[in-house]
Amino acid sequence: MISVIVSQLILLGLLLPNITLPVRRLHDANSSGYFAFVGFLPVLGGVAVFVFTLLPSNAGGIRFDAPAKLDANLINPAVLRKQF
Repeated sequence: MISVIVSQLILLGLLLPNITLPVRRLHDANSSGYFAFVGFLPVLGGVAVFVFTLLPSNAGGIRFDAPAKLDANLINPAVLRKQF
């Protein structure tokens, strides 16, 4: 009984990384991350996602990266008053 619970916890812990890794790789290739859900289709879905992840990186994939951090001076009211 305990081994079943432990194995289910391990499965649950590995589920999220197994979804996010192809999404990140697809974003790196400048493709939509929703293509990772094709992997849930029987037989050919896993093959299709594998082929998508083998695509070469594309510089256009930077659009999926996190936005740059804001400069602290941009949100500082004292600096804003000096500019106007």
